[in-house]
Amino acid sequence: MGKYAGNLPDKIAYHEAYSPLQGDKGLIVPRGAGMRAFHIVNKYHGKEISITDDRTYFEPVKIEFKGTLKQFQEDAIQAMVPRTSGILTFPTGGGKTVAMLSLIARRGQPTLVVVHSLELLYQWRDRACQFLDIQSDEIGLIGGGNYAIGDRLTIGTIQKP
Repeated sequence: MGKYAGNLPDKIAYHEAYSPLQGDKGLIVPRGAGMRAFHIVNKYHGKEISITDDRTYFEPVKIEFKGTLKQFQEDAIQAMVPRTSGILTFPTGGGKTVAMLSLIARRGQPTLVVVHSLELLYQWRDRACQFLDIQSDEIGLIGGGNYAIGDRLTIGTIQKP
């Protein structure tokens, strides 16, 4: 991207090896990389592989979506519902925020949304108030001098002040 990378190594490993039991070997990978790692290890290792999913699930929270999606948005969200990770891409103005708010409501899990600017943080908060049964003061914000975790929704930014 043409940005200074400091003293970063040429290769960055997104896994960690460990031995859970004597003689066993394990591999810890980030969420979303599990199946890719499984297929790579299975291809070259050839032995039985077990997967332990240690993700945290919380008590369901009630979030009602108060909008109507366009058909292409509904199709995309329906495709995402059975999956545990993914990326939603629509063109500019395609309604990514609204579609994802619908998915958040369907999942019913406390959610952290991470955006890259303060402008998007406040835009997400405004859309959440518009399309979910949630008030502005119930939404946690991280960034712009705020650090509060919401019971159902928290929106944070990676932008530094």
